[in-house]
Amino acid sequence: MAVKIPQGSYLLVQAGKQLEYITGGLVKAGFHEVVINEATVAAMKRRTEEHPDRPLIRISSTMFYHLSSDYDLAPLPALAEKAKQVRAQQFNLGKDEGAEVEYPPTKVGFQVQGELKHIALMA
Repeated sequence: MAVKIPQGSYLLVQAGKQLEYITGGLVKAGFHEVVINEATVAAMKRRTEEHPDRPLIRISSTMFYHLSSDYDLAPLPALAEKAKQVRAQQFNLGKDEGAEVEYPPTKVGFQVQGELKHIALMA
């Protein structure tokens, strides 16, 4: 899915797995992949034409953050309830999100280990 950012100066924030977990799925973790497609090429051409004196670069500032390994990670009840409401609204609009994801209470360290196993960086 291509990300669409409005014209102007905006900051794209990509949520991580722990934010998804603590919101009970209300905020979804993003998948990061940089690709060049037709829209990218068109934007580069437009940028070159509109600002020929400026370099054709993209600046990315990355910050990683996660909770301490011994922190109890569980969805906040109000956010988890809102996530269920939004999910039901989406379903009623014909936008089925698939099977509901469970977010059982766990320690952050175990959640991180699960992610590492999922991407084959831990046995």
